[in-house]
Amino acid sequence: MSSWKHIPLLKFLIPFILGIYVATSNFTSIQWVVSIFGLSLVLLIIIHLTLRKNLNFFFIRLGSILALWLFFLTGIILTHFYKDKNYQNHFSKNDSSEWLKVRVINKPKIKEKVISCKVSVVRAVGQDRKLQGKAQIYFSKDTLSSKIHYGDCLIIKNKLKKISGPRNKHQFNFQKFYSNQNIYHQAFIKNDQWLHLNQNRSNYLVRLGYLWQLKLRLLFKDYFEDDAVRGVAEAVIFGFKEELDENWLKAFSKTGTIHVLAVSGLHVGIIYALMSFLLRLSTSRGISLVIKSTAILLVLFFYALLTGFSPSVSRASIMFGTVIIGNSFNRQSSIYNSLCLACFILLCINPLNIYNVGFQFSFLAVLGIVYFKDDIRGLFPEASYFFDKIFILTSVSIAAQLATFPLGIYYFHQYPNLFMFSNLIVIPCISIVLYLGIAFIFIVHVSSVLGEIISEVIAIYIQFIADAVNRIQHIPYAFFEDVHITLTQMVLLYLLIIIVCVSIKFKWKTGLIFTITCVVIFIVNDWFYLNKIRQTDVIVFDVGKESLVGFVRNNHMTFIMSDKLLKDEQTIAYLVKPYLVANRLNKQYSIFPLYLLHAKTNHKNTKMIGNGVVWFGESTCRINSGSHKIKIRQ
Repeated sequence: MSSWKHIPLLKFLIPFILGIYVATSNFTSIQWVVSIFGLSLVLLIIIHLTLRKNLNFFFIRLGSILALWLFFLTGIILTHFYKDKNYQNHFSKNDSSEWLKVRVINKPKIKEKVISCKVSVVRAVGQDRKLQGKAQIYFSKDTLSSKIHYGDCLIIKNKLKKISGPRNKHQFNFQKFYSNQNIYHQAFIKNDQWLHLNQNRSNYLVRLGYLWQLKLRLLFKDYFEDDAVRGVAEAVIFGFKEELDENWLKAFSKTGTIHVLAVSGLHVGIIYALMSFLLRLSTSRGISLVIKSTAILLVLFFYALLTGFSPSVSRASIMFGTVIIGNSFNRQSSIYNSLCLACFILLCINPLNIYNVGFQFSFLAVLGIVYFKDDIRGLFPEASYFFDKIFILTSVSIAAQLATFPLGIYYFHQYPNLFMFSNLIVIPCISIVLYLGIAFIFIVHVSSVLGEIISEVIAIYIQFIADAVNRIQHIPYAFFEDVHITLTQMVLLYLLIIIVCVSIKFKWKTGLIFTITCVVIFIVNDWFYLNKIRQTDVIVFDVGKESLVGFVRNNHMTFIMSDKLLKDEQTIAYLVKPYLVANRLNKQYSIFPLYLLHAKTNHKNTKMIGNGVVWFGESTCRINSGSHKIKIRQ
């Protein structure tokens, strides 16, 4: 990575990603962009024709800049035309019809009270004009809605409304979450507001993948009695995560091993290693190498199909595919170039992938492993075959965490301190589970007895893994949670990692100055952030007809909420806790029921003097019972 020439695709990927970012930042002047793109392309062609006759350094430099500029504009154009809402026939611009014909475009998720799925609008009923656009639909759960499948065509009442932004600070932003999936509208459809057309129009390959998943789920249900064990087996082997046990999921998250439950590059790498070993790929040459490489590519494709073409598996499959194709033609491909190519292809297919958290984690983890693994392994002593494998696995785990921990803290506000130890136990076991799972799928159709034996062994390994992560999560200081950093601080952390690594690797003495500068800026940014959020304030939360008021003073927050909210754990988890974490008050707060407003009580930063009046600093606040409105007077 010492120069651009080793990773030429990165030069074009960076402006392409910048173009995507610009296009998603309320950009509308696409006509000007297309015109500039056309002029720039013509100018680049003229420069190219000129250089064929006479080499000129100025024109070479200008042509290079124009090429990068064109990739930047391509990112804008591609993203603009990918977003459905930019088209004139988007359903939101043609909402006069009462009924819409839609097609289900994903596998519906069965929840406690609703059936959730994404739909693509086909047309308005009674009109011939085709419409486009996607929406998130929630159907009332009953016998009929439970039979909705991927690809089904339905008639629904046009109740589609724009997905609204968060009503309170630090609340989860569903509007942003769905807009990054090209979805801007949602609706709740009751039982009498939709009709099944008994038509199914689906992508054959995607439908085949869902069908395989369904058959495997039925097969696993017959051979795995324990629901929690079966959930892990399904997640690890073919990527079905809807039956994962919540307690086990939390344990894996707290120990830094949650990645093994999401089919990813790890799983693709394990399958690639298995196929390479079975086909003896390393010793093959000529036409034999081409045939075996093609076979491995087909296996990776079908595995990606089975997992629903998840971004992480698609990325890993494309990257491995690039390496395989290059090797089959005796061409050594740079792993960084392969990674850039995988990223570029996936962003061309869906530019909004760049905002997918799993996509970001996946690429950063692989980049970290490729760049840091060997250097970290060099810190360990030479060892026997067994301990060498342990040191390599430890190096991989550290490298992946080093590249992803700022992102993890920024998004999830947590960090597993014992990730190295837990991964040393979990990853080898998960590899065995995956190998046994693949063997089980094929052998069970030949011999149910052998299938039973293999399923028992898989269950033993999964139970061992679960017990291990459960024990690890209860070790003191095994897990830091509710840690909040700003976007600026996340960028500073990555800058700090880069500077420190470059300084150590290339003995860059000036790097110490930049390292200290980054640390100082980080601390100053944190100081300004704390001063901003720790000011004395009264916060009125928008919770509909209920009451929720917060008082911040002296680094303590007092909540007063209605009885219904007090019993609603979901509201506390999704509204109160994020606010506390963002304001670094997760251990400095109190919650009082609304009826205490009529009593006379004192607390750290508030004094309730009866009749709904709260003395707070230099002000008194009157809270109207049964309403979220408050009156403040000096």
